[in-house]
Amino acid sequence: MSARTEMLESVGRHTSGNVTSLGSQMAKSVLTALGDAFSEKIVACTVDRARTVEEISNMEGIPLSTCYRRIRGLLDSGLLVIERIIITGSGNRYATYRSSFKSYHVSIDAHGLDVQAELNEDVAEKYRSRQLTIAHADRFTGAA
Repeated sequence: MSARTEMLESVGRHTSGNVTSLGSQMAKSVLTALGDAFSEKIVACTVDRARTVEEISNMEGIPLSTCYRRIRGLLDSGLLVIERIIITGSGNRYATYRSSFKSYHVSIDAHGLDVQAELNEDVAEKYRSRQLTIAHADRFTGAA
């Protein structure tokens, strides 16, 4: 099963309310992100409100190039979404990023690793829409 397909399926496995039990690939993405100091700071500072790359870099003391790289990875894994794209009067564009999830709960027992995440209600629809778009594209491109 592809990571993209697994992300889509994890959206449908609700345990209660907006709490979702993540699939193994997505759970590994969460653990990888939270194990990296820069990625953890990026996710944490985007839970409550969307921020630009420059805001994140300045607030968290992350070099701008590192911030761009980590955000790209977090977007690819589904842990961040683009909340909106802003076009200035001069035609410049920039995005604001928001954490897909409000909180994570990690446990491990005899049955293995379990990561549950509470969808960030402000961006839940964008997250679900993104996963549906990825699944739709995978079906037509044959991505695995």
